[in-house]
Amino acid sequence: MIAYDVDSNAIMTRPLKSKKSIEMNIVLLGLIQHLTKRGFKPNYWIMDNECSTLVKDMFGEMKIDYQLVPAGNHRRNAAERAIQTFKHHFVAGLLGIDPNFPLHLRDKLLPQCEITLNMLRASRTHSQISANDAVNGTFDFNKTPMAPVGCRAVIHEKPDKRKTWDSSGINGWYVGPAMEHYRCYTCYVTKTRGFRNCDTVDFFPHNI
Repeated sequence: MIAYDVDSNAIMTRPLKSKKSIEMNIVLLGLIQHLTKRGFKPNYWIMDNECSTLVKDMFGEMKIDYQLVPAGNHRRNAAERAIQTFKHHFVAGLLGIDPNFPLHLRDKLLPQCEITLNMLRASRTHSQISANDAVNGTFDFNKTPMAPVGCRAVIHEKPDKRKTWDSSGINGWYVGPAMEHYRCYTCYVTKTRGFRNCDTVDFFPHNI
């Protein structure tokens, strides 16, 4: 799901498991709560010609006016331009990933894609800061480093987590920054098929 906030000029994206009304309601509620927390509470929402009764009821409870654009007419919705911009940015990132990167992890690349895209866009309400700073706060690269998404990585195994003669590194893939952890990366560990927040990682980019 792609959402565009006019005031902050931010493009936001969230993965959906399906297009069921309950799933869309949960994702929309999360977006609205995030915008409200940052001072951009929506009061008018324009959507494509698809809106379930559950979503309409949620808008009514939150006192948000909404309208649906006519079917097949994309010019009425400002989010359509944002969708194209996000698609181009995301595809450009996919073209740089390692050929062996597990493609079922593509949705895990969305957070970094959203951050980097909004860093390039100026906020409408505060032209001196980026859209990302307006919606998510100032991004500090020293606290939250980033690397090329889809990059092969070797993750350091702490001594208390490995056996005496085991390798001190384990193979994985970098999928994005660890926003809640200091100077850490979020990596997918191939052996365990799970995600780990890592502070010591070696990266091996396919394209240099």
